[in-house]
Amino acid sequence: MITISSLWLSPEYLRINFNKTQEYSYLLYGIEIAELRNMSYSQEDPFVFISEYKNPCWLERLPWNYTAEYEATPYRRAGAKHIAGVRDIYNDRLQNNTSPWRMRCLPYFYLLGVTKCGTTDFVKALSRHEQIYWPWVTETMYWNRARYPEGVIVHQTTSVDHMRFSRFVNYFDYCAHKINTTRDDQYCIIGDDGSYYFWEDNGWPNHPGNKGLTEPRYTTSMALHTAQPEAKLIVLLRDPTERYPFYEYLLLYVYRHLLI
Repeated sequence: MITISSLWLSPEYLRINFNKTQEYSYLLYGIEIAELRNMSYSQEDPFVFISEYKNPCWLERLPWNYTAEYEATPYRRAGAKHIAGVRDIYNDRLQNNTSPWRMRCLPYFYLLGVTKCGTTDFVKALSRHEQIYWPWVTETMYWNRARYPEGVIVHQTTSVDHMRFSRFVNYFDYCAHKINTTRDDQYCIIGDDGSYYFWEDNGWPNHPGNKGLTEPRYTTSMALHTAQPEAKLIVLLRDPTERYPFYEYLLLYVYRHLLI
């Protein structure tokens, strides 16, 4: 378990430039650079990960009103038990004024793929490994949808509720706590089942850096790579003729028309 006294921060690991240039604002469209700075424990440049861990993790000062973030619908619906355990630990730290910080983590790897290529079964198989953790929800949809500002059309003809980067990280708080309290924790890693990141980029025409273009200059994959250049990507593919063509027909044509 890591403590402040034993912390050694390695420089230059997370290569986000805090200088809010036009290029970076486009690459990280929807993410406030100031928010990333506030999530750093030292609040100094650069924003770095803890070198002792294989998974990208860092320390962040524990805000007094952190519980408000967990009241958002996605957390309440999918991870009530996990949230309760972490919340009790944080409450104790704040009340006793001990270790007023929390460990925060991003995924070590992202699982990508296409429909009906076996990502669900692959997640179940990897979940049996004692050193691989997953968030309490599947398909967080952050990089391809939720990061976009409120009102921007990113999926078919509808917009989605904007999610701040810190709330995306909340999905992995329980995993971060397990990493920090597990024996041989430095070898544990977190995965994110983000299969949509591989192929869905419907919001690119509404990205300010893509205005007037016939092909996207800024994409979902570029945003993820800018924020996590060291992230590992696992891509599952399948022969299109074996991917249940009739199921695809039902999913993409029949069901959609029935819902209209």
